[in-house]
Amino acid sequence: MVGRSFGDGVRAVIEATGMPQRRIAELLDFEQAKVSDLVNGKGGVTEVELAMLLGLCQAEPDEARRLLALYGETCEKGTTPVLRIRCAGTDPQPGRAGTPRQQDLRLVSSNGG
Repeated sequence: MVGRSFGDGVRAVIEATGMPQRRIAELLDFEQAKVSDLVNGKGGVTEVELAMLLGLCQAEPDEARRLLALYGETCEKGTTPVLRIRCAGTDPQPGRAGTPRQQDLRLVSSNGG
């Protein structure tokens, strides 16, 4: 299951810092529930927010790429409802002003890894 693998990976990255989830949330100016949802594979963040967390935690580059790919895969397949709602191109009202398209997400994902 993609959500579980994603959550386990995020949990491992956070645990490697030695900081509690609460501190990670504070440093990123996230609600603690957002970090909790991430480690439980529920998502609820944008790709940029995930990248911020991975950078703060100094995730190894290969692991950061793997987690970003899992995030993108989850968005495309819609396997985790919260992620699916937050992903570009899955807005329930397509074409709404300011709504990014799925192609934009793929371009961002493939450029910086």
